[in-house]
Amino acid sequence: MTLANQMHHHRPIQSSDQALIWDLLHIALWDPPPAGLRPKEVLDDERVRIYAADWGKDGDVGVMALLGTQAIGACWMRLLPKQQGLAWINEATPQLAIALFADFQQQGYGESLLRSTLDAARAAGYRQVSLTVHPQNPAKSLYERCGFQKAGQRRDYHLMLCKLAPLPARLPHSVQVFLYREDHGQRHWLLLQRHARPDLALPDFWQGVSGAMEAGESSCDAALREVWEETGLRLPNITDTGFSHHYPIKPEWRAAYGAEPNDVTEHIFCAQINAEPTLSAEHKHWGWYPFEAALEMLSFENNANCLKAAQACIAHPEKTP
Repeated sequence: MTLANQMHHHRPIQSSDQALIWDLLHIALWDPPPAGLRPKEVLDDERVRIYAADWGKDGDVGVMALLGTQAIGACWMRLLPKQQGLAWINEATPQLAIALFADFQQQGYGESLLRSTLDAARAAGYRQVSLTVHPQNPAKSLYERCGFQKAGQRRDYHLMLCKLAPLPARLPHSVQVFLYREDHGQRHWLLLQRHARPDLALPDFWQGVSGAMEAGESSCDAALREVWEETGLRLPNITDTGFSHHYPIKPEWRAAYGAEPNDVTEHIFCAQINAEPTLSAEHKHWGWYPFEAALEMLSFENNANCLKAAQACIAHPEKTP
């Protein structure tokens, strides 16, 4: 398969990507022509290092763009202390950087990467993001298309700010999908590890594919959409286990759901697959596990009960509604 035919996709930036982030930060330090890249030693400057050092700090949000398994660029943001960073506005506004390796610039990858990262920022609870851009940098038009507006001047650079609208109120219905594969008579279950969300009082934890239903969706449609969004896999069909359960809405979630619902109903599905997932920005790890090992990975009892329902559905398909 040629690189051009491989799938363009995104995943969260991981601490193991540190070397890539340094290379991309070097590219992001754009100067107008005829200047080329600055000497690599610029990355030793503490005023530059603050944007990428020790990636994975609390509040860091970043998305890596890939073609197949090859990293082609990244977009990332982090909170910095008072008055640090050229795009500093306040201690609640992360400063953003984006770069693509030279062979992949001016091909449309930047816009999808930036939009994906802004979605990740919104999901992380941020309400605005800042950056600085040289007025001659062609990326300025990309930022404007994605909602950034000029908010001031910082030395020779435009300060730009993107306001992130709050996510629409969630429906009190969700889905969870347990994907499995059969390998030489052994069944293994796919589990995904979510990033911690301190703003929602959630640690990082393992579960199946999950997410809220959207207005006008059936639970089956929501399950298929979530599988696509979280794993990059298009499923032709999916099995409703007939099992559902309720979990209470925590005080930290109230703003997302509004005043009325007190709990969420989660509908459980399962499906067999024969491919590897491509993680979304919501997750940090994935793995295949035999049933008993998978149960031990699930720290929430509700999720363990959901996996048991999926296992029972496969063992006794005649009981599936």
